[in-house]
Amino acid sequence: MDGEGCSTFERHKKSLDQENADSSSHAKRRKGDGAFNDMPDDEQEVKFLDQAAAEMLEIENSEEREPLTIDDLFDELLQKIFSYFQAQDVFGCLSKVCMRWERVAKDPCTLNQTQLILEDKNIELCTQVLKEASCIGEVYILPSYPPDALNHLIRGPRIKKLVIIGDSEWHPTWPSPSDLIALLDHNKLSLQQLSMPVDSGLVHCHKQQLPETGGPSFQSILAGMKRLTHLHMVGECWRDWDEWDLTKEHPHLRTLKIDSVSFISEECLFIRDLIMLCKSTLRTLHLPCQLPHDAVSLLDAGIFQGSQVEELMVSTGCLRVISQMPHLKVLAVFDNGKEDRDLEWFRKMPMLSGVWKLTLQSVLETEGEKEGFVWHLLSKFNHLTEFWGFESTVEENTFNMFLNNNPLLKEMHFFDFNGFDNPSQVSLLDNCLPKIAVIDLSSSHVTEEMRKTLDVFNEKRPNVKILYDDNYDDIEMIFVS
Repeated sequence: MDGEGCSTFERHKKSLDQENADSSSHAKRRKGDGAFNDMPDDEQEVKFLDQAAAEMLEIENSEEREPLTIDDLFDELLQKIFSYFQAQDVFGCLSKVCMRWERVAKDPCTLNQTQLILEDKNIELCTQVLKEASCIGEVYILPSYPPDALNHLIRGPRIKKLVIIGDSEWHPTWPSPSDLIALLDHNKLSLQQLSMPVDSGLVHCHKQQLPETGGPSFQSILAGMKRLTHLHMVGECWRDWDEWDLTKEHPHLRTLKIDSVSFISEECLFIRDLIMLCKSTLRTLHLPCQLPHDAVSLLDAGIFQGSQVEELMVSTGCLRVISQMPHLKVLAVFDNGKEDRDLEWFRKMPMLSGVWKLTLQSVLETEGEKEGFVWHLLSKFNHLTEFWGFESTVEENTFNMFLNNNPLLKEMHFFDFNGFDNPSQVSLLDNCLPKIAVIDLSSSHVTEEMRKTLDVFNEKRPNVKILYDDNYDDIEMIFVS
């Protein structure tokens, strides 16, 4: 190779060597020290990142942090906290703390979770709420409510739940049918739950327009409540209502509760028709009342045929309705003094295996009676997990049979209940109820011998919570849950 070629080659080689040297020097400066030179590139990068993260953490820990306060909470959390206060407190107190709290307190998302109680207290503050609030979650009208407040309520905030609480004597300032219908009409697109007494004045405007105002009828208002899912009616005037106008719409109720001595019969066609119309959506039905004679005519009419009811409260006089409720899960039975003495249908009826919660209220089994009404009733359950007994008396043998048939029981609650008061019955808990977790005797008389026997059982099964009348905190916790 000639001299010119050699010099060109040497110059090119020197240039490459210089570039490599500069690159190596830059890598050393970037990575901090020469310890990386003997490591693969991937490991060098990981170690470099770990060192950088450690330095950043050290810097953060060295800085003094200010403690968090309620001002650091998001608005959504403040709304949740404010929702536990009544609307009067939200407007009268919370909204006056600062500008931010005022904005959150008067936000519709907050007010839609609060409740307002109309009574003869804090009248000015209640009036302010009704004038300024755009919506309120729940409104309770007590008999002592200020009459002027109703005018603001009719033209004021939208309501999701309305409860009108009556007393034994009709209050002189009670809402007139026209005022009540105007209030319902104002909230027909927002109301989801309605609980109210029924008086003769409301019955008269059931299907006809109000004579004094020419306003809509109660039935047309009820049919127009597209979001209404819970209806609770109280009073003895149901028997005066005629049938539902089938040409009109009907609400798609999920819960219907009737507090009345009268029932769905020829005397009260309105309720009969309403149940039939809402059969596909109805899930909870409370009928603490009685039939004129028995439930045969209703079953023949097919009122409950194809029913989707999952929760039923019914009297002993019309227990036959459960034979047409295949989806039943929760059952409450109370004695109205008219037991269905025809036990033949009990024997033919299949087991109520889908029911997981049973409540007995004021159910009394005749002393010495063998395989009678109460025995046949309790023999139809075999998959219960909860039992509640209120002011009831059940023979010991009958209740022992009931415990043997329900090994899945987890909770038993007794309130003035006679039937589980013999110390010898405690052995059944150990032998037949392996999943029992709560035995609530807080409102029942417990003998000293029974208590000692339960304490011995509790030492053997410490996971079982046994509540006596001195466990008030635990009792409250169970009811809240």
